[in-house]
Amino acid sequence: MQLTGAAPSVEVTITEDMRPNAFVSVLVHKGRTKKAPASDKPDVGAPDYLHGQTNLLVDPASKRLKVEVRPARSDLRPGEEAEIALKVSDVKGAGVKTELTVYAADEGVLSLVDYTLPNPLDTFAAARPLRVATLESRDKLATLFDPLSGLGLDKGLAGGGGDDAPGSGVRGDFRASAYYNAAVVTNDAGEATVKFKLPDGLTTYRVMAVAASETDRFGAGESRVTTSRVLMARPALPRFLRAGDTFEASVIVSSKASTTQEVDVVAKLQGVVARGDTKKRVTVDAGKSVEVRFTADAPKIGSAVIQFEVESGAERDAVRVERKVQMPLSFESVALYGNTETAAAERLGDLSEIRDDVGELVMTTSSTALVGLDAGSSQLLEYPYGCTEQLTSKLVPLVAMKDLAKDFGLALPANTDDVVEKTIAKILTHQRYDGSFGFWPDSPQPSPWATTYALWGLSEAKKRGHAVPAAALDRATQYLFKSLDSGDPLFSANVGPFVLYVLAELGKPDPGRAATLFADRAKLPLYSKALLTSAMALGKADEASVADLVKDLEASIRLDGNLARTAENLGDDYAVYLDSDARTSALVLRALLHAKPSHPLAPNLAMGLLAGRDGGQFRSTQEGAWALLALGDYRKAQEAAEPNFSAQVFFGDALVSEQEFRGRSVVPQIKSFATKDLASQKGSILSMRVDGQGKLFYEARLKYARKTLPTDVIDRGFYVEHRLRKVTPDTLDEVLATVPDATLETFQGGDLILADVLVVTLKPRRYVAIDAPLPAGFEAVDTRLATTSDRLRGVDHVAPSYDEGDVAMEDAEWSSYYTREVRDDRVLFFVDSMAAGVYRYRYLARATAMGAFITPPTKVEEMYAPEIFGRTGAATIRVEPK
Repeated sequence: MQLTGAAPSVEVTITEDMRPNAFVSVLVHKGRTKKAPASDKPDVGAPDYLHGQTNLLVDPASKRLKVEVRPARSDLRPGEEAEIALKVSDVKGAGVKTELTVYAADEGVLSLVDYTLPNPLDTFAAARPLRVATLESRDKLATLFDPLSGLGLDKGLAGGGGDDAPGSGVRGDFRASAYYNAAVVTNDAGEATVKFKLPDGLTTYRVMAVAASETDRFGAGESRVTTSRVLMARPALPRFLRAGDTFEASVIVSSKASTTQEVDVVAKLQGVVARGDTKKRVTVDAGKSVEVRFTADAPKIGSAVIQFEVESGAERDAVRVERKVQMPLSFESVALYGNTETAAAERLGDLSEIRDDVGELVMTTSSTALVGLDAGSSQLLEYPYGCTEQLTSKLVPLVAMKDLAKDFGLALPANTDDVVEKTIAKILTHQRYDGSFGFWPDSPQPSPWATTYALWGLSEAKKRGHAVPAAALDRATQYLFKSLDSGDPLFSANVGPFVLYVLAELGKPDPGRAATLFADRAKLPLYSKALLTSAMALGKADEASVADLVKDLEASIRLDGNLARTAENLGDDYAVYLDSDARTSALVLRALLHAKPSHPLAPNLAMGLLAGRDGGQFRSTQEGAWALLALGDYRKAQEAAEPNFSAQVFFGDALVSEQEFRGRSVVPQIKSFATKDLASQKGSILSMRVDGQGKLFYEARLKYARKTLPTDVIDRGFYVEHRLRKVTPDTLDEVLATVPDATLETFQGGDLILADVLVVTLKPRRYVAIDAPLPAGFEAVDTRLATTSDRLRGVDHVAPSYDEGDVAMEDAEWSSYYTREVRDDRVLFFVDSMAAGVYRYRYLARATAMGAFITPPTKVEEMYAPEIFGRTGAATIRVEPK
């Protein structure tokens, strides 16, 4: 095409097949216009070319659907049925048969995350990136335009990637989600109607509809309905309570009447005890609100039901709210273990200082040494935190130990499959772009051990029929292979054997890499030798090599009576790999059983694992998971002599249980006593008697809470303080640079509180959990929410300050990275790596409820060495009216 003139133009016809956009590329060139000069003068007549491109956006109007959401009534009463008419039409107004996703949610909740109604058109009609490049050899010539300069300017990013666009009259149903239906199909005229019962909240619900037609046309629409009454009662209560709290059970009484009303207010309380009269009369002016308070105590753990009834003439309202009354302190456990072929007795000690409204004594007897295994299983299932390792450990009793759980009678959730699927989904959210896993979704660095552990757990779940994306497993495997091939000696020695074991479990042994590690086994820590032994035994490697490894493992075992444990002095060098003596013992037991199922030391190691528990529990989820697997392997490989006896259990002089043990069985006999029943028994002696041939194994495990709150400070590796002070948004800049000398214990309703959690450690620590309970009268301020004032954002983030180029301080900031969780009753901080030093963590809270509230101790611990911890004393926080 010949172009002439200073600004030539070319017409391009826009067609339907260009949607959503088209790139037009122009390459203009001209030949030589003047003879080349004979000297070094500029060659102004040399050949030349120009290259450029433009993006033509095609108007998506023809693909846009208009979605009308029309409530039959926009002002309803709580609990009434809402009727919503839906109408979908094209740009010309004609109805279109469409499938709609229709949903309704509380506007207040949506505002917290700044929720915007998504429109699929924004994704499907978004401009596509340029996927071709123009390369020119003439770029070597002197030109006015670099043909490569435009490459990569429009290479996708968000384009084409699917990014999101910006009956009794007593109310008790306060669901935030009022309705959801993903398959509402209109008629040919584009019309449909949905009906649903509204929750009992006094609020505004946003009703939303997202449309998609068979002809790739899309749209979205929304409207609102409001629920209200002439006379309204809105509870103003703490989100939770603790036994020992005194609080104001408050209700906001509002009137939409045109005249002043005399309103009778009644509070009906269950599970909490009112102080004073539960009936009051207040005057409410037209269009105004009045707060009515009833003082109440929460003396016992359990469930509290608080119901408010308001009445004025013919107008009335009633609302019921449930609150959980928590323990003021965490459970503690103690346990006694033993076995006898004749008779035995155990003293429980003084039980007068434990609460009688919570806890129990569980007496477990069995004809196998594996009595008490359920404690390790429940420990994993109930662990309160959720990093990658802890979630994977949760899968052990649910997946890998499912058959053994059935044999042992271990308590698993009734909806086990559902729990497994949710756990798998949660683990997958921790996977990074390169296939690795961090301990947390936003951890700055991957964890090689956690990555291998997650791959193992997900693979075990997939083998047992659970849905796990193959791509996730492949990416994790590729990451680990790449790490093995990197030549990093630390990875090869400490994670490499684990990777080979997982591959062997998957039926994909790698004898070449195993042989390489075997040749260098003298440099491996004991747990790596155990994993390498398992990998080579499962992979049918050379028997002589496996035998050499078994000898190395046997040399590490130390006998103590009938108990056996492994011994290796590694210090803290392998803490990053979650190393511990108990886990190593479990790995060695498994390795010996893989190599020689009848190994004579296996029973001793099994009993050593059980005896090493503290209060019936293992020190960490990592220990618990591997110990359960090892004990399960032992149970399968070696069985005791066939029992044939009866047993009696006495509490004091009272016979409380009789059991028969005939034939082999791994099902324990369990008898429970509530703590309130223990006081009625005479004495605290437990005794057992055996009649017949066999050995009775028993465990007595007391799970209890203390009556009195601790006031002393404990420092067993960490020193911690939790200081509270009042602040205002205007004074934040002044107070953030300081730490208060003391903590306040009295506040007023509405106060903004800044909490400083100070942690001191004299040694480097790994995987630290900081648990800062909130008093029930506080609500933590989550600065991530859209409704939080911009003035408060970033206040709760603490990072060391340093001059640019200060490498030491840059490393300190990296190591001080933490993950924070805000819950109703506490704020949690999780620190992957904490160097020796002083640390400060902050959060903001608001005083929202009046009363005197128990605040449990703030605790800091290493999650994988919980004997290293520190805590404050308990406190009582008072919130008074202004």
